[in-house]
Amino acid sequence: MSEPNATPIGSGMLRLVLVLLVAVVGVVAVPVARSVTLASEREKARQLAAEVAELDARIDQAVARYARATEALEVVRASVAENRRELRDARRRVELARELLAEHARSMYKQSTPTTVDVLFGVSSFSELVRQLGLLQRVGDGEADYVRTLRQSERAVSERSLALEADEATAERLVAKRAADVEKLRALFGERSELLAASEASVRELAAEAAAKTTPAPTPVRPAVADTSGDGDWWPVIKRAAAANEVSAEGMYRLMMAESGGSATIVGPGGYHGLYHGLYQYSLTTWRGSWNPYRSASIYDGEAQIKATALAIARGFGPSFWPTTYDWAFRD
Repeated sequence: MSEPNATPIGSGMLRLVLVLLVAVVGVVAVPVARSVTLASEREKARQLAAEVAELDARIDQAVARYARATEALEVVRASVAENRRELRDARRRVELARELLAEHARSMYKQSTPTTVDVLFGVSSFSELVRQLGLLQRVGDGEADYVRTLRQSERAVSERSLALEADEATAERLVAKRAADVEKLRALFGERSELLAASEASVRELAAEAAAKTTPAPTPVRPAVADTSGDGDWWPVIKRAAAANEVSAEGMYRLMMAESGGSATIVGPGGYHGLYHGLYQYSLTTWRGSWNPYRSASIYDGEAQIKATALAIARGFGPSFWPTTYDWAFRD
């Protein structure tokens, strides 16, 4: 009698077990998915921060190229203006020469200057004849040569004007291209900055959720590190840099220990932009950004990294530069 009821009871128990199993798996799976999302979002924010720093440096370079192109254009324009003045002067000289020659011809006619025939009939010897004819020829040739010289000068200046105008058009096109490059980079910078802000907000939200479910990590103990291989006791340097920039020295110290353990020469694995270096694990791209007044120093210069980091934190770059460790290091 009990056997007909065995199947329904077994099916009910099986369904109950399956429901409970799904519920347990769902509870376990949610934190894992959120943890993966937080890690990926932090890496995304770090990559975006590096891209923003790189774009900032590229904008500085593009602006410098635009400035150089503008200066070159001004030089060409000054040459064009000067050449136009020279061309006007040359044309005035040609016109003046023509007027003087015309006046000279009228004067010779009015004064009945001896003609070639007059010379032929007015000389007393063959030698005198040759001398007079040579004089007339030299006067005529000299005046003609003067006009030809002025005309050649005018043509040379005119040809130079054409060349300079072509140079001016080329320089104007280059300036326009440089300006377009700057605007394009600025637009890309704005786009990446917006993405970075959104990613940072997501990181803060996910980190807050994770922090509510976990126990804060213990404060690291500051070790006494030997002054070899670029390592050392960085605490005095950190205190001075933090005080100069009005940021937390303790937070900077915790951030350093979380990133490198206090080693100025350590190289860590990176993401899209390659390896990370030194006390605060900068990528080369971020370290060389225009934001950093210490970028000319070696990336393994511990004191330079400390000073740059204090400045970066004071300027609000902390969450984007160190998305995985900043919130923990500077917790209240």
